[in-house]
Amino acid sequence: MQQMFLLLSAPISGEDNAEIPHPIIFRGAVYADTARFDKCTALWMRAMHLRFKNNRSVAKDLIRFGQVRRLLYHVNAQKEVQDEKQGQAQN
Repeated sequence: MQQMFLLLSAPISGEDNAEIPHPIIFRGAVYADTARFDKCTALWMRAMHLRFKNNRSVAKDLIRFGQVRRLLYHVNAQKEVQDEKQGQAQN
């Protein structure tokens, strides 16, 4: 339902509306919290594109991307450690 809102809000309000990126960023954060980084990144790229297109600062967006990359690295590192422990337990 929220995805449909995001898709419809930009054409209705206009892509130059400064409020359009906020719900897109929020939904991306929800995806980041559930480790669905592909969807998170896609939404945040869309929000950043809208901000850039409207001559708005993207500094916060870039910081947000850095934080997600750090989280992604941490999640992958934990998975590798768990996989290594399982491999040692099987031997």
